[in-house]
Amino acid sequence: MPHCIIEYARSLESRTSIKQVCEALHQAVLGTALFKEPSIRVRAIAYDEALVGGEADVPFVHVQAYLFAGRDEAQREAFAQAIEAALLTTFGTPLSVSVNPVEINQQTYRQNTYA
Repeated sequence: MPHCIIEYARSLESRTSIKQVCEALHQAVLGTALFKEPSIRVRAIAYDEALVGGEADVPFVHVQAYLFAGRDEAQREAFAQAIEAALLTTFGTPLSVSVNPVEINQQTYRQNTYA
């Protein structure tokens, strides 16, 4: 944990490769020193159609970041700021950015790898 899901306007693909964005986000999260590298997951979903403030064609990126409970507010804020900075660095401006760290219950979370 964390699992970071990047949602973005497909038009942003003309600015940079999404693979680079995923790698930058991974490094930003690792740089917070809050998580061990094997636990960090980053994936991206492009949107062809979206409205931001009622307007179409707004370059936007939103990260939903799921993490186990147990970090204090200052740690969660540093985590969100690191993600925001990585997004701005890789995508540039203009850009509408939002980051939502979501704490999940470790007792009910399930993850398995089946071979």
